[in-house]
This record gives sequence, C-alpha cells and structure tokens, in this order.
Amino acid sequence: MPLLVALVLALLTAASYAELVTKYPRAGGASHYATRAFGPAVGFVAGFCMLAAGVVSVAALACGFAGDYLGAFVTLPVALVAVVFLILLALVNTRGIKESTRANAVATVVEVGGLLVVVVLGAWLLLRGRAIRGACSSSARRRRAPRRPC
Repeated sequence: MPLLVALVLALLTAASYAELVTKYPRAGGASHYATRAFGPAVGFVAGFCMLAAGVVSVAALACGFAGDYLGAFVTLPVALVAVVFLILLALVNTRGIKESTRANAVATVVEVGGLLVVVVLGAWLLLRGRAIRGACSSSARRRRAPRRPC
C-alpha cells in the first residue's frame, strides 16, 4: 500500500512538471518555476533546498556504500571510504558530461540488474512455495488424513 501511495504522489509530481515544462521550457526545474510564481527570493530558497537535498542524499549513499555494502567484503574506515568515493564521483563529474553520463549508465544498468535479480528470485520462491504447498495438499488427500501443513 505505501508503494501505491508513493506511485500516486510521484505521478502527481510528474504531471505537474510536465505541465510546467510546456509552459516554461527553460532549465532550472523547481527553482525556475518558484521564481516565476513567487519571485526570486522563493526561487532561491527552492533551489537551495534542492541543492541541500542532493548533497544529503549523496552523502547518505556514500556512507551506505562505505558501511553496509563494502563492509560485506572488506573492513575499512567508513568515513575515509565515503570521502574517497565522493572525491572519485567529483573527478568523474569534472572530467566531462560524456564521462559522467557513461558512469550514470553503468550505475543504472547495475541497479536495474540488481532489481531484476530480486524480482526473479522472488517469483521463483513464490512459485516454488506454491508447488510445495500443492504437493503437500495432494499427498494429504491421498492418505485421507486431515489437511495439515507439511
């Protein structure tokens, strides 16, 4: 249910942005739209909040990568790995748009691949569970015993 609520909210946001981008076809996103609607002060605050949200989310991802994911393979100081990871990302971004786009494409393929693995394993376990339950109920019927889980 929470995913469906999030989907509806994301669709409302997407519809709002689709409407606004046709009316104001200029780069700037929420900051530009807030400036047009409420003036430069509100536009600045909106842009600053978007920047702050981006910085916080990247920092959280770097800490998660350094702690949980990398920690499964090697033990390194989380703060040091997070800082090195952020420096590497900054270097890729300063190298150029083409390189950062390629890095984004690779990261997207890895992420989608991980999601596909989770979906396929979930479907396999669901089907396997149904097959096991079906086998248990058919063997119980052959014995004419009361139906109990295997």
